[in-house]
Amino acid sequence: MAKAFSHKYRIASMLSKHLPFTSVVLFLLFALTHAQNLSSTCPSGSASSPAGCTVCAQGHYCPPGERRPIPCPAGTYGPSVGQTLVSACLPCPAGTASASVGATSNGTCASCPKGRFAPAGASSCVVHDDTAGMLRSPVRNAGNTPCPKGTYIASNTGICTLCVPGTYSSQTDSGSCTRCGPGTYASEEGSIDCTRCSKGMFVSTSAATGCTACPAGSFCSQEAQASCTLCPAGAFASSSGSAECTSCPKGMFAPKSGSTSCTICPMGTYALNLGSISCTECAAGTFSATTGTVECTRCPEGSCAPSKGSTDCSTCPEGTFAGRNGAEHCTPCEAGTYNPSPGRASCAKCPAGTFTNVAGATACTNCPAGTSSSVTYCTKCQAGSYSPSEGSACLPCPAGTISTDSEATNCTICSAGSFSPREYSTSCIMCEAGTFSSSSGKTNCTKCPLNTFAPMKGATTCEPCPAGSNSGWGFRQCATCRGDDIYANDELWYNLENPDAPKCYFSRCPDDMESDRGGETLLCKEISGGSSKTTMIICVCVLVPVGVIILGIIIYLCCKSDK
Repeated sequence: MAKAFSHKYRIASMLSKHLPFTSVVLFLLFALTHAQNLSSTCPSGSASSPAGCTVCAQGHYCPPGERRPIPCPAGTYGPSVGQTLVSACLPCPAGTASASVGATSNGTCASCPKGRFAPAGASSCVVHDDTAGMLRSPVRNAGNTPCPKGTYIASNTGICTLCVPGTYSSQTDSGSCTRCGPGTYASEEGSIDCTRCSKGMFVSTSAATGCTACPAGSFCSQEAQASCTLCPAGAFASSSGSAECTSCPKGMFAPKSGSTSCTICPMGTYALNLGSISCTECAAGTFSATTGTVECTRCPEGSCAPSKGSTDCSTCPEGTFAGRNGAEHCTPCEAGTYNPSPGRASCAKCPAGTFTNVAGATACTNCPAGTSSSVTYCTKCQAGSYSPSEGSACLPCPAGTISTDSEATNCTICSAGSFSPREYSTSCIMCEAGTFSSSSGKTNCTKCPLNTFAPMKGATTCEPCPAGSNSGWGFRQCATCRGDDIYANDELWYNLENPDAPKCYFSRCPDDMESDRGGETLLCKEISGGSSKTTMIICVCVLVPVGVIILGIIIYLCCKSDK
């Protein structure tokens, strides 16, 4: 009641400055009476309400003489009811703080962020606070709170101090902060550990507050690196902060380490693989006409590339050739061959009647008339052949002509009475007796016809048989007829059934007779009712060895009567 009266007295003192003395006396009497009523109405741990006295609620305390409940201050909470003292409000644990008034549980006590701390019962987290004398040397009295991680105890003041950026403290009550090593950093004050530099980043010093990106041409493939590694030859990194380098593509190269880009291969070179450190010259026989070539091209037929690093191929000149793709050199045409134009894949053989006996010829030389070529030199035409003009091949003398000597430029026609039966003849053959040729250039002789003869070789005509004689085909002399029973000067008969059998002659029956075949005999008989000439066969066996006629036996005779 004394406390309540003191409070009311202070109010009365303020009122006395503004109200008449009588009013103040009345107010004090009212307040004293009212305080006595309160003290006597609600017990400790309860509060007055229109409904009467009620138990002091959670998050509050109700001291004696207070009509209304008082909320637990910030930094505390009241989990129980009916509390009479402020000490019944429990403090938030050290390292947490609560700005809420009248809290009923520690759920409002929030942990302090990194680099800040709070003693028990704090309403906010602070960098340091020594006003309460709570955060002092590590040799603590009962109830002292240790310096948290991320701070250190200053030796001269004993105050918990935040570690500066680039340092950290991972233990409570640390006497000092530790510098972050190379490859790590601490960007904020009050750090409890250091952060590792990420891939592509580095820091080479200690106590760093941040990492630096690896410059272009270098890389960091791991975390927490104190330095970057240069890209090896054949690879590059075009931008900073690379975790790895990129291999140069095909057709490009990087000759040294630390490259920020690759160089394209010049013409005449190539790079077949990824990550090349140099370009390779195109081999002889190949070329590259563009930059950035992956593989060189073989020279086509008819061209060559004699040296390495060619940007194009050389066309083979006249007299040379290149018969395959990728030729290093053009080859001279061999003797007997030639090439009249450039860019050829092969040489041509000298045609008949021409030759060349040197390599690399662009044309062939004509052989003179009467000769022909064996590709590399000229040869004389053999007897029986001829070459009519320069550059001509040796030709066969046709049948009916001859050449008797070598190197002939024309053929001689066989004269009448002679012949040549085939090509390449070297002499004319005289017609045999019983044959003849009436003109030149003959390929054979003709037999003398019936009743003619040629007694000597080389006849140009046949002579007629004298009267009283006859001959067959190809006779060299005529045969004399014997007796009246044989009639000559008729046609020769060939035995068709047997061509090799002896020859037979046609003959005539007398004017008053006609032929009659009966049985195996052939007879002449009288013509009844008039006269007529009828042919019959009289067979005469004839052998003609070496042109000599031998008359055989007369088989059938013409009869003068029916007998």
